[in-house]
Amino acid sequence: MLKKVGALTAATALTTLLLQAPGEAAPAEAAFVGGSGTSALGTGFGFAVFPVEGEGGKPTGFALFRNTAEGVEERLGGVTCVNVVGNAAIFKIKDVGSEGGTHRQFFVRDNGPTGEGEPTDELSAYGVPSNEAPDKCDKPGDDVKGKAIKEGDVVITAGEE
Repeated sequence: MLKKVGALTAATALTTLLLQAPGEAAPAEAAFVGGSGTSALGTGFGFAVFPVEGEGGKPTGFALFRNTAEGVEERLGGVTCVNVVGNAAIFKIKDVGSEGGTHRQFFVRDNGPTGEGEPTDELSAYGVPSNEAPDKCDKPGDDVKGKAIKEGDVVITAGEE
């Protein structure tokens, strides 16, 4: 399962880069929010989110969450917004697996490399699923906490300043 989710993240990242407009140069270091692994609740996850700099731009990316033991068959869809502050991000997807394509937010925090110890990165569903303001994500703050993931990694890069 974890290998499938990791492969999905890599495939999503590669597809997004390959769909870049011809002749358009890739930024030297673009902002990125991504990860794959297993959450504290046993949910397999994989996501790749590419924020867009400046006003009016729409992020690109995709996310998948699956946990049949908890009754969550799948939550998957394209990213409709992202808000990154330091090492934390909140992103929203349009869940194509739900009736009507409900928008759901997720919180992630990159607490550095796992190394030899337990993973320290955080992940959690955030807020109430809603179709109100699908292109507006909440701002992650120090008061927002996720649960430490069981295995895997979350990576957040801010890109060039």
